Amino acid sequence: MIRAAFFAFLLLPAFCSGQTYFLTGDATFLGGDCYQLTPEIGNSVGTVWYGEQIDLDSIFDLQFLMNFGVLDATGADGICFVLQTVGTEATGVTGGGLGYMDFGTSLGIEFDTWQNAEYGDPEYDHIAIEMNGEINHLTDLGNLSDFVQANIDNANVEDGEDHIVRIKWNPENTTLEVYFDCEFRIAAEVDLKNTIFSGNNLVYWGFTAATGGSVNLQTVCLQENVVTLEQEVNICEGESATLTSWDSSDGTYVWTPATYLDDATIQSPIATPPATMNYSVTFLDACGVETQLSYEVIVAESYSADAGEDVVITCDDDVQTLNAESDGGDALFSWSLDGDPIAGAHSALYNAAQAGTYTVTVSNPSGGCGSSDDVVVATDLSAPVIIIGEQDSLSCANPSVMLQDITITSVHDYDFLWLGVDAASPGNLTPVVTEPGEYVLTATDVETGCTTQAFTYVDVEGNYQADFSSLVFPNILTANDDAKNSEWKPFLGANPGFNLSGAFKTYTVSIYNRWGNLVFETANYSSAWRGKESAPGVYFYVVQYETYCQSTLPGTATGSIELVK
Repeated sequence: MIRAAFFAFLLLPAFCSGQTYFLTGDATFLGGDCYQLTPEIGNSVGTVWYGEQIDLDSIFDLQFLMNFGVLDATGADGICFVLQTVGTEATGVTGGGLGYMDFGTSLGIEFDTWQNAEYGDPEYDHIAIEMNGEINHLTDLGNLSDFVQANIDNANVEDGEDHIVRIKWNPENTTLEVYFDCEFRIAAEVDLKNTIFSGNNLVYWGFTAATGGSVNLQTVCLQENVVTLEQEVNICEGESATLTSWDSSDGTYVWTPATYLDDATIQSPIATPPATMNYSVTFLDACGVETQLSYEVIVAESYSADAGEDVVITCDDDVQTLNAESDGGDALFSWSLDGDPIAGAHSALYNAAQAGTYTVTVSNPSGGCGSSDDVVVATDLSAPVIIIGEQDSLSCANPSVMLQDITITSVHDYDFLWLGVDAASPGNLTPVVTEPGEYVLTATDVETGCTTQAFTYVDVEGNYQADFSSLVFPNILTANDDAKNSEWKPFLGANPGFNLSGAFKTYTVSIYNRWGNLVFETANYSSAWRGKESAPGVYFYVVQYETYCQSTLPGTATGSIELVK
């Protein structure tokens, strides 16, 4: 006959090819889907637990291989199949406890290979169904069935052979059945969910085993997708999935339909359907029973990803908003920078503040299918380079100067602006200025917005403030050493304290007495007439001069001086 049932697909494993198991105690992984529960060492205990809980509201049909070792008369103690709610770290008592005794809320199917008279064990290797960690057949506390001989034809199963074990559960009629070496051996009618597990439908399942004074190397081997007979596989458009059947006793497999399978006659064909398809495989199981497994290969749409055009971070745009697009209206987005995921970046928009290669990954929430695209964020902080040389000084001869020796170089076009210059000149690279002080030139790259500033200084010469229109020639000289009017020289009426020594290009002073005799003469402005050796009275001066400020307008001044002593 053909067997079929419904189940949910199992995730890939941590420890073997088909599913995830957790080991405790002395249990070890042998490879494939096989586990050693106990070594040939006394007082050892080992457990193997399936990573996902099984649903007691659904049918399950488990098949696996048990090996109880090669020691018969001195071999012990056996293996238990267990349902429990403690978790994947649960373990029990060694020796006759089979690693199951004292478990509490649980169901155990014992495959006992040692006669413990204190527990009412028979002479033959036997099977019994029990609950809540109770293994004593002399009480009714936990026994859900009488014990039976494990192998219908042989009292001993410690023969080094792999024994086929099958456990079936049907929640509709609350029947639990146990098969050993392809023969029905024992059953119990019990509401597992409500009677044992207080209404909990999800429980852990696995195996326990133990040794005591006597030992055996005890193992269990499972198949891929051991829990169920129907599998749901999710792939993306254009991808493939490997569909794996249980082992066939004669090596024959018939997959239907054969469409989009690379080989419909092998155990693990590769399916590449363009859309969701249902497959089934028919084969003879380890007991020669024709069995059918079903597979639904769900093909999810792959959403496109478009990260947009490459962008550049500049001084004007120091943050660039990346805007990804997809053809999936419910698409999920995530961003990474140079291969590293960006925490919290799960929107189509992302504000990029540093350079690098940004990758947007777009996925379909139904199946996770999608694609990715890159966008490069570059940085261009190019700014003009300004070089300014030394400037001329202001003087009375040059009351204004043109700023000069200015060079601006830039990768791109640029704008510039002078600060501090006359309002009419800010757009002129070489403006004319009339005031001393600091001038600031700012140049801005028109593409990046990056700016550079350079400074220059305009100084003044000593004669800068000489205004010869206010030149005054004194008419009195006091030669009495009172430090007042004690030397005769011209000065600026608008700025009497200004030193004119550097303002004259030529300068000659002649002093005459009233008889026309020359009493003093100098060509040096700093050498002034003091009149100490002259008699009081009226004297006359003749000054001929030419200034730097008025070099084309030589002047001559004459007048009288009253010398007082």
